Amino acid sequence: MKIVVTGASGLLGSRLLHILSKKHNVIGTYFKNKQNNSIKLDLNNASDTYNTISAINPDIVIHCAYKTENPEQNVYNMTKNIYTASKNISAKFVFLSTDLVFDGEQGNYAETSIPTPITEYGKWKYKAEGLIDTNPDIIVRTSLIYSRHTAASHEKFIIRNLKNNEKVPLFYDSFRCPILDDDLSLCIAKLIDIDFSGIMHIAGPQKISRYDFALFLAKWRNYDTRLFDPISVTHSKNHIPKDCSLNITKFTKTCGIMPRSVTEVFNNV
Repeated sequence: MKIVVTGASGLLGSRLLHILSKKHNVIGTYFKNKQNNSIKLDLNNASDTYNTISAINPDIVIHCAYKTENPEQNVYNMTKNIYTASKNISAKFVFLSTDLVFDGEQGNYAETSIPTPITEYGKWKYKAEGLIDTNPDIIVRTSLIYSRHTAASHEKFIIRNLKNNEKVPLFYDSFRCPILDDDLSLCIAKLIDIDFSGIMHIAGPQKISRYDFALFLAKWRNYDTRLFDPISVTHSKNHIPKDCSLNITKFTKTCGIMPRSVTEVFNNV
């Protein structure tokens, strides 16, 4: 099949491009950072997006591109443009969403749980979900993505603060289910193989606080933890969900595979 992956220079997009290319004809799109087997495309330009996707004429479009800044433009509008272009040629669409569509008051969220986002990013991701027809398309909600190959955006502030000899505030009471980029890519590939449609939660099986996760990363990357500062979400000026853990039972039963836990990944480094 011919597949387009947006955000191909990003953490997940680059791994999807690599993994899916073993079996499919995959073309990536990027905006700033050039990537092999990819073309430059501004997804905020509706006409360019429409014309480019029409010219490629893929069977599937996987939309990974996003920015947390200005989410109305860089989440909602970009999704609207690429989704409209994809539906014009009847391509199957895979939308990467987030656990932050939930408020974090309950945790262990299933696909049937009702989203109530409290962050701006989560609100615009959930609004973008509303654009997607989950028959025949796919919404994948995931959690923190991390990588062996490069630091994720949520990790870069640790590097910046350590470089500047500043404290690194890390929440000990905010929980997520991190997933390795390679594992998430293989899981998405499986959904494509079985021609799944609907909403699917794909995350790591281990719920872990942002502070404890950073300690794992520190051992992996040889970070100095003396400036790590465990704090409570109650001390934040922003709305920080407490527990956005995702229930992945539907995925494991449907696909017969289990993403690796944080502990398992780091113990096998």
